[in-house]
Amino acid sequence: MVLSLKEIADLAGVSQATASRVINHSRGVRPLSRTKVESVLAQHTYAPDPRAVSLARGDEAWPSVVITLPRTLTPHFLAVLDGVREGFSGKKVHLVIREEEANQTAWRDSLLASGPAGFLVLCRGLSQAERDYYHTRRIPYAILDFESKGQPCLVMNNHKGGEIAADYLFNKGVRRPYYIGTPGIREGVQNGRWQGFSGYYESKGLSVNTFEIPSEGTSQGFMEAGYKAVKELGWRDLSTSPDGIFFFCDEMALGGVKALREMDIFVPVIGYDGWVAAPFAGIATVKQPAKTVGLQGAEVLLKMLGGLDLPEFPLVFEPELVGF
Repeated sequence: MVLSLKEIADLAGVSQATASRVINHSRGVRPLSRTKVESVLAQHTYAPDPRAVSLARGDEAWPSVVITLPRTLTPHFLAVLDGVREGFSGKKVHLVIREEEANQTAWRDSLLASGPAGFLVLCRGLSQAERDYYHTRRIPYAILDFESKGQPCLVMNNHKGGEIAADYLFNKGVRRPYYIGTPGIREGVQNGRWQGFSGYYESKGLSVNTFEIPSEGTSQGFMEAGYKAVKELGWRDLSTSPDGIFFFCDEMALGGVKALREMDIFVPVIGYDGWVAAPFAGIATVKQPAKTVGLQGAEVLLKMLGGLDLPEFPLVFEPELVGF
């Protein structure tokens, strides 16, 4: 069992200062007290508080908080990060931005060696092993833009966003909709958007066709994928071809619109995320409150560090339509 300094001192019946001297092999401890502490340590594991380690080293007066980012960034992720940075601005903490690496264990160990006070994890869930890893080291964390049951997470309502996209196209007269992206096959944003969009049309007695392309990659890759997908849909018979398209993200929509214009085809389209470039390209979009989620995530972690009352999780943030 992993114990804190206070818990070890309480079990041994000594002061925290005495327990600390024994742990650090310092002199000036009575033999009986040393024996009591060593007996507790023989049965349990001691995990020092990273914040205390940092202060003891004297290398910084402010605690460090780490936000972990996906290996590829998009405008949406950058908007979340912008909110996080603003949320910690002037709060007397050091914000450390780190890209996740393939070797998760070695990567976390290298981060923990620097004594971080807390973590923000962007756009992915945590395995039980990861949760235990942070819990045993008493490091608070919050998950941004990914719903994980029973965990402190701040999420965007992707199901509602899918419904908004469907309602927009339906009111534009779209009755043969296509969804370009990855239909939901697991938990995450893909599942929410697909379920919301397809469920809306099913309630109208209509089905949704799909063109599957990966929903992970770079902005450039998304644009190219959207372009190629639209070119491959087949438009010879406009009476049976798509009369409206919902793209997984705005970058895919931008590539798709380019392909449509090259073919002189004009059908309603809508993207997702609320990328600032979308309106300039004449693309409707479902805008996510990405910066707000980042801001609120910073506030939640600050409350955790301060031992303050926390809200009920998940915190859910609603999207809105930016249409034409």
